[in-house]
Amino acid sequence: MVGPSGSNRHLLGRSVVAGAPGVVWELMCRHDERNTPLSTLTRLLAEVGGRPDAGGADVVTRVRDVIGSSTSGRPTLLLGAPDFADLESLDALTDLAVSQDLRIVTAMTPETVATIPRLAALAERVDLGPLDRSTVARLLRARLLAEPHDVLVDFAHQRSRGAYGTLCQIGDLLEASDALVRAEGVVMIDPERIEDARLALPGRRRPASADWIGATPGIATLLDLVSLVGEVELAEASACLAEDDIAYAVRHGVLCLRDGVLTMSDPLEKEAVAAALSVARATELWQAYAHVLPASIRRPESLVRSVRWCRWAGQEVGHELVRAAARAANDRGLYRRTIEMTDPGSTSATAIQVQQERAHALTQVGDLTALAGLLASVDPAEVPEDELATFMRWSTRLVPADQRDAHRDRAIGPGHDVETRARRAVVVEIADLSVQAFTESRPAMIRRARSLTLNGTLSPINQAMAHSAASSLLRHAGRCAEAVHSGRAAVSLLESPEVDASSALLAPVREVLFIALVSAAELDEAQALLERYRELAVPYGADGRIGTLMSGMLALTHGRTDVALANAQLFLLSTATSDPLGYRGWLQALAAQTLALLGRQDEARAMLDSSEAWPVHQRRQSDLERRQAQAVAHDALADPERALEILDGIAAEAQEHGLLAAELDALGLAVLVDGPQRVRRLLAATDGLPGPAGETATWQQFARAVAAYDFGAMTALAEHLASTGREFLAGRIAQFTIDAGRRATDLSPAVRARLEQLVAGSTTPGL
Repeated sequence: MVGPSGSNRHLLGRSVVAGAPGVVWELMCRHDERNTPLSTLTRLLAEVGGRPDAGGADVVTRVRDVIGSSTSGRPTLLLGAPDFADLESLDALTDLAVSQDLRIVTAMTPETVATIPRLAALAERVDLGPLDRSTVARLLRARLLAEPHDVLVDFAHQRSRGAYGTLCQIGDLLEASDALVRAEGVVMIDPERIEDARLALPGRRRPASADWIGATPGIATLLDLVSLVGEVELAEASACLAEDDIAYAVRHGVLCLRDGVLTMSDPLEKEAVAAALSVARATELWQAYAHVLPASIRRPESLVRSVRWCRWAGQEVGHELVRAAARAANDRGLYRRTIEMTDPGSTSATAIQVQQERAHALTQVGDLTALAGLLASVDPAEVPEDELATFMRWSTRLVPADQRDAHRDRAIGPGHDVETRARRAVVVEIADLSVQAFTESRPAMIRRARSLTLNGTLSPINQAMAHSAASSLLRHAGRCAEAVHSGRAAVSLLESPEVDASSALLAPVREVLFIALVSAAELDEAQALLERYRELAVPYGADGRIGTLMSGMLALTHGRTDVALANAQLFLLSTATSDPLGYRGWLQALAAQTLALLGRQDEARAMLDSSEAWPVHQRRQSDLERRQAQAVAHDALADPERALEILDGIAAEAQEHGLLAAELDALGLAVLVDGPQRVRRLLAATDGLPGPAGETATWQQFARAVAAYDFGAMTALAEHLASTGREFLAGRIAQFTIDAGRRATDLSPAVRARLEQLVAGSTTPGL
């Protein structure tokens, strides 16, 4: 049985021998036997009742005698850790197996197969490869009696490395630490409780690797260092530790060597080893090795652990290390770690050195008081240009209106030279456009944003900020294809290796592109972007800033109403104590409409009441989207009059401020609610649009088909939407077509039946 650490290869070996005929012997080889000839066989002889005082060839003979005296047929030997057995014993056991006097079942890691070449060559080998993602999902479903969220599946798959035993331990740990939350039959990790799970590990598991392989002091030091740092580069380890020790730990499967980097093979063992270290030991290791492991300490997956090690050892964390670690923590959704690391009392870093990462983390946990204090402590003139746009977006919302002009002037910097002031003025303007894009979208604003993307004096980061501002303006103006183009340019710039932007910059820009892609019906690309958006956070049980919300949007678009509702409820649970981005009211409205569609009216009304209790959102676009979802919920709750009242208000306000996408959504939904008599306004709003795409094109085609009473065109539109992954809207338009086509001549029985299928498929549970 060949499998990696945590694969339960030993358990499988036991299962095999449990059904074997005859007597079963068990022997676990020990690390101190390798260099003593026939020591393993001698111990086996003692275990099975022979005289252990024999030496040399007599041991082999006596083992044969014991086998020959067995009255129950050929014995089976369950041989553990054969890589520790001495070679003479292995040869003798192999001879017994070849002569069919003894059946041997053994379990080992892939790395150790080479230590028993003859036995391995003759044996029937069963490889326990890593479990694939779908198998992990199935096992979690059976274990938790609920549908595991995609993030939980990916977390468990990556953390266990597909090893069954480790997967089981992770499941035990998450449940014991109450680190799982449930909603609508879906189970998800609570990122806030992951730290509790890590802290609970020492009480459930003691480190075993050093004892298992008989670690010398040098090997013990190696294991301690790898557990503390997380990832240690082989070149650095080889320069300060014995290469034989490294090779030994890798050969026996305790360490894994990939692409020149050493890690613990078992992620839970890594935490157990680190947790068992004393402060004195951690301090000793820091003083002896930290200065010779600089590259290892600064690896992205090592940074947060290294800061913890540094503080544990009572050392002051330098500003460069804490800034890099804060960025790595934010990238992985570990916002409270960032806040802890950048606290003024725990680092020598100044506010200006960590302001971007600390502000990003404070925003995510909803601590706006601390955020305001941080921004007030920073002189805008000192903020680096590549951080200025983000700084101004945050501070503009918190600075009183009568102080904003002075704040902008200070950000441009009276002490800078003329060229620097000119660049900073452009960056401040980009930040203003990014904020204004959620309030209004005028042609002049779009032209200005696009012109700024061509400003050759800007850095790639600020060019990306300009493209992202343009994308928001274009999307809100109903120009979906152009919005996608600008959004792609922004993301491409920030994702390039030359820029390597942190999530404080990249996450909001990806979110803008995601919304544009959904609006443009580029749903496969939106899904791929979502996976990139949360890929660094998933191994830590998180999903980025609003990954759950984004998953819910896609699910609802696809007509997977149960999945959409589950994601909405999970997002609401995660923002129960704070709503830093102001999305709760919108999600409550989306949950209300989904509950109503699923026939759960009482819950839908309660959720809708909660949504309507929120004040007007400071970002007009967000407020319009919330009200639109409320209107759909009212309609689903058989209150079309209230729905139309809301939609009429949205359309008027959106038109006044150039927010054509919101206007078209409101006018189109009004037609779906009230019938063809409402189509004239939608037709006028969509007439003459240049190159409509996505949602804009859908509303234009719908308006023209309804105005012409062209049931064939309406049916074709519903079919097209369903075939491109927009099943939810396809169902709405199909139901409208059925309701409008009341005459027998309007729709053939076959067409009517197909439309009914589209309606049914628009709310198909996805679980």
